[in-house]
Amino acid sequence: MDSGGGDGFEAWRGAVSPAARYAETGGASLTWENLTAVLPGSGGRATKKLVQGLYGYAVPGRVVAIMGPSGSGKSTLLDSPLR
Repeated sequence: MDSGGGDGFEAWRGAVSPAARYAETGGASLTWENLTAVLPGSGGRATKKLVQGLYGYAVPGRVVAIMGPSGSGKSTLLDSPLR
């Protein structure tokens, strides 16, 4: 999908996601685009990016697996919509 030189998500830009198409029919869905979570620095510490540039969607009736090694941001991704 990467056209070279970008972040790998050029195909998503300007496209209607499957979740958006589902929502147009009156259903509920969850879409995240270019999601970034940052931990602000305190006490002179630098700001830390926890996750950056995540894209995805979830629609009812489909299983979504969020997989990755320890420390890769899985819990941060799941917590982000709640903040």
